[in-house]
Amino acid sequence: MKKSKGLIEIAAVITFGLFCAGDLLAQTINVPSGTVIELRMETGLSSGSSRVNDAFRATVTRSVWFDGRIAVPRDSRVEGRVTVVQPAAPRSKSGVIGVSFTQITIDGRRYAINGALTSLRADERRQILDQEGIVEGGSSAGRNTVFIGGGAGAGAAIGAMAGGGKGAGIGALAGGGLGILGALFANGNEAQVPPGSEMAVVLLRGLNVAVNNNAPPRQGRDDDRTLYISADLVRGAQTALYQRRYYQGPSNGRLDAGTRRAIAHFQIDNNQPGTGDLDRETAIELGIVRYDNGNGGQGRNNGNNGNNGNNDGRRR
Repeated sequence: MKKSKGLIEIAAVITFGLFCAGDLLAQTINVPSGTVIELRMETGLSSGSSRVNDAFRATVTRSVWFDGRIAVPRDSRVEGRVTVVQPAAPRSKSGVIGVSFTQITIDGRRYAINGALTSLRADERRQILDQEGIVEGGSSAGRNTVFIGGGAGAGAAIGAMAGGGKGAGIGALAGGGLGILGALFANGNEAQVPPGSEMAVVLLRGLNVAVNNNAPPRQGRDDDRTLYISADLVRGAQTALYQRRYYQGPSNGRLDAGTRRAIAHFQIDNNQPGTGDLDRETAIELGIVRYDNGNGGQGRNNGNNGNNGNNDGRRR
């Protein structure tokens, strides 16, 4: 009995040690809500043939880095489902396709996600942002961003429906809720999204990605996306955006919906993709980062990071 008890204790110690070692090797990176991930469609969609609940796949086209570590590598697979289909009515109403993004596979691990369609085209992105601002509190809960027949290139534009209408109500909302894209809705064309179409997904809920610290470092590329989420740099961005009249909220260091909209509008006005993420190019343009020391590095702050002004969370 004593021998058996000793063996059990040894096994427990070994198991605990392996658990701790695994915990040290595998840590997590938080990809916050609101992060935009750029995609390329693998599956084609059409308002004339697609059906609600049809599955589709896309791949990540640009890696996303946080704090010197890669969170979402290029070529990660994203999956989703069709949520709304409205076929075109010739010479009267264009087709509409609504989608949701439900899963991402990173380094062989699958993660459930809650993601919405968005665009990086300046006109489409600005219209989507404006519709988001109409939703109470800037919440994305009522968002319904869709493909609309009659767009250039891929045969579909991307626009946001006012009020988040779905199903039978989508047609009624489209005419008055599409802003500058509303004219497309009367073209009577199907929404065609062929394989190879480029778009983006915005995360409506944060995601914790496991990272193996013992794995060899990944080689970065010049077009990878380096994002900043530290409170100091976000506070600096809020102060700089306030000075430029893009932002009216508190300098609280939180990358919330209002801050993201201000960043996105600043990016669009400066000929950058309006992601709303505080990326390297935007941080440099705002003057809160002097240089970047590689993928994910925060570089140096030039002192305009919110510590030289209203950094107590209130505007005076």
